[in-house]
Amino acid sequence: MDRDPANFLLSDGRGLSVVQEPSLQQFAAYWLSKRGDRPMPDRSDIDPTEITWALSRLVIADYERDSDRYRYRLAGNDIEAVFRKYLGNRSMRGATLQDILPPDNARMVVNRWRPLDQRGDIIYMRGLVYLAAESAAVGARLLLPLGADDDGLPTGLVGYTEYSWLKPEKQDTLPGIDVISIPLAEISDHDAAVGGSDRAAA
Repeated sequence: MDRDPANFLLSDGRGLSVVQEPSLQQFAAYWLSKRGDRPMPDRSDIDPTEITWALSRLVIADYERDSDRYRYRLAGNDIEAVFRKYLGNRSMRGATLQDILPPDNARMVVNRWRPLDQRGDIIYMRGLVYLAAESAAVGARLLLPLGADDDGLPTGLVGYTEYSWLKPEKQDTLPGIDVISIPLAEISDHDAAVGGSDRAAA
Protein backbone atom coordinates (compact mmCIF):
# COMPACT_ATOMS: atom_id res chain seq x y z
CA MET A 1 0.00 0.00 0.00
CA ASP A 2 1.84 3.05 -1.28
CA ARG A 3 -0.42 5.78 0.06
CA ASP A 4 -2.90 5.95 2.90
CA PRO A 5 -6.23 7.27 1.54
CA ALA A 6 -7.11 8.82 4.90
CA ASN A 7 -7.62 12.55 5.38
CA PHE A 8 -5.41 13.69 8.27
CA LEU A 9 -7.05 16.62 10.03
CA LEU A 10 -6.64 18.74 13.15
CA SER A 11 -9.35 19.58 15.65
CA ASP A 12 -8.46 23.29 15.31
CA GLY A 13 -9.09 24.13 18.94
CA ARG A 14 -12.47 22.42 19.15
CA GLY A 15 -11.30 19.62 21.45
CA LEU A 16 -13.72 16.76 22.00
CA SER A 17 -16.58 18.81 20.60
CA VAL A 18 -15.60 17.41 17.18
CA VAL A 19 -16.87 14.00 18.33
CA GLN A 20 -20.37 13.60 16.92
CA GLU A 21 -21.50 10.15 18.04
CA PRO A 22 -23.30 9.91 21.43
CA SER A 23 -21.65 6.58 22.27
CA LEU A 24 -18.18 8.02 21.62
CA GLN A 25 -19.05 11.09 23.67
CA GLN A 26 -20.11 8.78 26.50
CA PHE A 27 -16.84 6.88 26.18
CA ALA A 28 -14.84 10.13 26.30
CA ALA A 29 -16.77 11.20 29.39
CA TYR A 30 -15.73 7.98 31.15
CA TRP A 31 -12.06 8.59 30.25
CA LEU A 32 -12.30 12.16 31.51
CA SER A 33 -13.82 10.97 34.79
CA LYS A 34 -10.77 8.74 35.32
CA ARG A 35 -8.27 11.37 34.25
CA GLY A 36 -8.82 13.80 37.10
CA ASP A 37 -6.19 16.56 37.04
CA ARG A 38 -3.65 14.42 35.18
CA PRO A 39 -2.95 14.59 31.44
CA MET A 40 -4.37 11.07 31.08
CA PRO A 41 -5.51 8.20 33.32
CA ASP A 42 -3.39 5.11 33.95
CA ARG A 43 -4.33 1.78 32.43
CA SER A 44 -5.20 0.51 35.91
CA ASP A 45 -7.82 3.27 36.20
CA ILE A 46 -9.87 1.79 33.35
CA ASP A 47 -12.30 -0.81 34.69
CA PRO A 48 -14.18 -2.47 31.80
CA THR A 49 -16.89 -3.63 34.21
CA GLU A 50 -17.82 0.02 34.68
CA ILE A 51 -18.56 0.42 30.96
CA THR A 52 -20.25 -2.87 30.13
CA TRP A 53 -22.19 -1.19 27.31
CA ALA A 54 -18.86 -0.69 25.49
CA LEU A 55 -17.22 -4.05 26.22
CA SER A 56 -17.83 -5.81 22.91
CA ARG A 57 -16.16 -2.98 20.97
CA LEU A 58 -13.51 -1.94 23.48
CA VAL A 59 -9.74 -2.30 23.12
CA ILE A 60 -6.90 -1.65 25.54
CA ALA A 61 -3.37 -1.77 24.19
CA ASP A 62 0.13 -1.06 25.50
CA TYR A 63 2.53 0.98 23.41
CA GLU A 64 6.03 -0.51 23.45
CA ARG A 65 8.10 2.52 22.60
CA ASP A 66 11.42 0.70 22.12
CA SER A 67 9.98 -1.50 19.36
CA ASP A 68 7.29 0.95 18.18
CA ARG A 69 4.56 -1.67 18.60
CA TYR A 70 1.08 -1.73 20.04
CA ARG A 71 0.25 -4.88 21.99
CA TYR A 72 -3.36 -5.67 22.83
CA ARG A 73 -4.30 -6.37 26.44
CA LEU A 74 -8.05 -6.55 25.89
CA ALA A 75 -10.28 -6.69 22.82
CA GLY A 76 -14.04 -7.11 22.83
CA ASN A 77 -15.78 -9.93 21.00
CA ASP A 78 -16.94 -7.74 18.12
CA ILE A 79 -13.40 -6.47 17.57
CA GLU A 80 -11.88 -9.94 17.63
CA ALA A 81 -14.48 -11.12 15.12
CA VAL A 82 -13.27 -8.48 12.63
CA PHE A 83 -9.76 -9.97 12.68
CA ARG A 84 -10.77 -13.64 12.77
CA LYS A 85 -9.34 -14.10 9.27
CA TYR A 86 -5.84 -13.46 10.63
CA LEU A 87 -6.30 -14.76 14.18
CA GLY A 88 -7.95 -18.11 13.53
CA ASN A 89 -9.05 -19.31 16.97
CA ARG A 90 -6.47 -17.22 18.83
CA SER A 91 -7.33 -14.27 21.04
CA MET A 92 -6.03 -10.79 20.38
CA ARG A 93 -4.75 -10.66 23.96
CA GLY A 94 -0.96 -10.36 23.75
CA ALA A 95 -0.98 -9.91 19.97
CA THR A 96 0.51 -6.88 18.23
CA LEU A 97 -0.89 -5.00 15.25
CA GLN A 98 1.75 -6.77 13.19
CA ASP A 99 0.32 -10.12 14.31
CA ILE A 100 -3.24 -9.39 13.23
CA LEU A 101 -2.75 -7.39 10.03
CA PRO A 102 -0.75 -7.75 6.81
CA PRO A 103 2.49 -5.70 6.99
CA ASP A 104 1.33 -2.81 4.78
CA ASN A 105 -1.93 -2.47 6.70
CA ALA A 106 -0.15 -2.59 10.06
CA ARG A 107 2.20 0.23 8.98
CA MET A 108 -0.76 2.28 7.81
CA VAL A 109 -2.58 1.86 11.14
CA VAL A 110 0.55 2.73 13.16
CA ASN A 111 0.94 5.88 11.08
CA ARG A 112 -2.67 6.85 11.73
CA TRP A 113 -2.13 6.40 15.48
CA ARG A 114 1.20 8.27 15.47
CA PRO A 115 -0.12 11.54 16.99
CA LEU A 116 -1.22 9.57 20.06
CA ASP A 117 2.05 7.81 20.84
CA GLN A 118 4.33 10.69 19.80
CA ARG A 119 2.39 13.66 21.21
CA GLY A 120 -0.29 12.20 23.46
CA ASP A 121 -3.13 13.38 21.18
CA ILE A 122 -6.58 11.83 21.18
CA ILE A 123 -7.41 10.23 17.82
CA TYR A 124 -10.94 10.47 16.42
CA MET A 125 -11.65 8.58 13.20
CA ARG A 126 -14.84 8.53 11.15
CA GLY A 127 -15.70 6.85 7.87
CA LEU A 128 -14.34 3.51 6.70
CA VAL A 129 -13.18 2.02 10.01
CA TYR A 130 -12.72 -1.62 8.93
CA LEU A 131 -11.79 -3.28 5.67
CA ALA A 132 -11.25 -6.93 6.49
CA ALA A 133 -12.06 -10.33 5.04
CA GLU A 134 -13.63 -8.82 1.92
CA SER A 135 -16.06 -6.82 4.08
CA ALA A 136 -16.21 -3.13 4.88
CA ALA A 137 -17.60 -1.28 7.89
CA VAL A 138 -18.30 2.41 8.37
CA GLY A 139 -18.56 4.24 11.65
CA ALA A 140 -16.32 6.09 14.09
CA ARG A 141 -13.50 5.32 16.50
CA LEU A 142 -12.04 7.13 19.50
CA LEU A 143 -8.55 6.31 20.79
CA LEU A 144 -7.60 7.84 24.15
CA PRO A 145 -4.10 7.86 25.67
CA LEU A 146 -3.24 6.05 28.89
CA GLY A 147 -0.40 5.94 31.39
CA ALA A 148 1.90 8.92 30.92
CA ASP A 149 5.61 8.05 31.22
CA ASP A 150 8.31 10.30 32.69
CA ASP A 151 8.22 12.41 29.51
CA GLY A 152 4.44 12.77 29.67
CA LEU A 153 3.90 10.47 26.69
CA PRO A 154 1.40 7.61 26.66
CA THR A 155 2.33 4.03 27.43
CA GLY A 156 -0.91 2.76 25.93
CA LEU A 157 -4.43 3.51 24.78
CA VAL A 158 -8.06 2.64 25.30
CA GLY A 159 -10.34 2.71 22.28
CA TYR A 160 -13.94 2.23 21.26
CA THR A 161 -15.34 1.73 17.75
CA GLU A 162 -18.94 2.16 16.64
CA TYR A 163 -19.61 0.61 13.23
CA SER A 164 -21.99 -1.15 10.90
CA TRP A 165 -21.13 -3.45 8.00
CA LEU A 166 -21.88 -2.28 4.50
CA LYS A 167 -24.10 -4.47 2.37
CA PRO A 168 -22.20 -6.10 -0.53
CA GLU A 169 -24.04 -4.00 -3.12
CA LYS A 170 -22.80 -0.84 -1.39
CA GLN A 171 -19.13 -1.82 -1.34
CA ASP A 172 -18.39 -0.75 -4.92
CA THR A 173 -17.79 2.83 -3.79
CA LEU A 174 -16.18 2.82 -0.38
CA PRO A 175 -16.11 5.99 1.72
CA GLY A 176 -12.84 7.47 2.91
CA ILE A 177 -11.83 8.07 6.50
CA ASP A 178 -11.03 11.23 8.41
CA VAL A 179 -8.33 10.91 11.08
CA ILE A 180 -8.60 13.86 13.46
CA SER A 181 -5.94 14.66 16.07
CA ILE A 182 -7.13 16.31 19.28
CA PRO A 183 -4.30 17.69 21.47
CA LEU A 184 -4.79 17.21 25.20
CA ALA A 185 -4.20 20.93 25.66
CA GLU A 186 -7.61 21.50 24.04
CA ILE A 187 -9.39 19.44 26.69
CA SER A 188 -10.36 21.86 29.43
CA ASP A 189 -13.07 20.12 31.42
CA HIS A 190 -15.76 17.49 31.13
CA ASP A 191 -18.80 19.75 30.74
CA ALA A 192 -17.30 21.93 28.02
CA ALA A 193 -15.83 19.02 26.07
CA VAL A 194 -18.49 16.31 25.86
CA GLY A 195 -22.00 15.50 26.85
CA GLY A 196 -25.00 17.71 26.47
CA SER A 197 -23.29 20.86 25.27
CA ASP A 198 -24.21 22.54 22.00
CA ARG A 199 -20.57 22.24 20.91
CA ALA A 200 -20.58 18.47 21.34
CA ALA A 201 -23.41 18.16 18.83
CA ALA A 202 -21.76 20.34 16.18
